[in-house]
Amino acid sequence: MQAYWTRDDVSWYRLHLADKNYSVKATEDPFGDVNILEIKSEWSGGKSVSQTLAPGELYDRVAQAFLAAKKGAA
Repeated sequence: MQAYWTRDDVSWYRLHLADKNYSVKATEDPFGDVNILEIKSEWSGGKSVSQTLAPGELYDRVAQAFLAAKKGAA
């Protein structure tokens, strides 16, 4: 899984899950440990809009899918 934007030790990744797009902001240490800082739900209806997800069931589901995809890409 490739980051679409990286700065210093923070990267943004794009994830497609259940017909929706999400952006995940994460850090990764040299040992491969990933720390999710923020998840945004994105949609486009002529222009791109995003909303930060609050902790909860959807946040956890997206985080688990992201970590699984990240592990599978390694």
